[in-house]
Amino acid sequence: RGMSARCAATGGYGEPQTAGPLPAPLTSDEPGTWAYDTMSRRINEEILQGMVIGDNEAFLSVSARDRLAAFVRELENAGNETLR
Repeated sequence: RGMSARCAATGGYGEPQTAGPLPAPLTSDEPGTWAYDTMSRRINEEILQGMVIGDNEAFLSVSARDRLAAFVRELENAGNETLR
């Protein structure tokens, strides 16, 4: 019997095996980078407001609209927000 993909990736159990060193993780704190643009603009403008709210506006309750509006404000002020 063959191993599952997860089982094969971990050598049967334990931590996944890698073929070499992993690249540095993407961070979103450097202006001009794709990650910064995604987290500072795209998530709010294109995804949340454009797709989530825009595409579903007719189906959102007043309560849902209020919560989404609060989330938009949070994203607009993300540099000053703390994680809860």
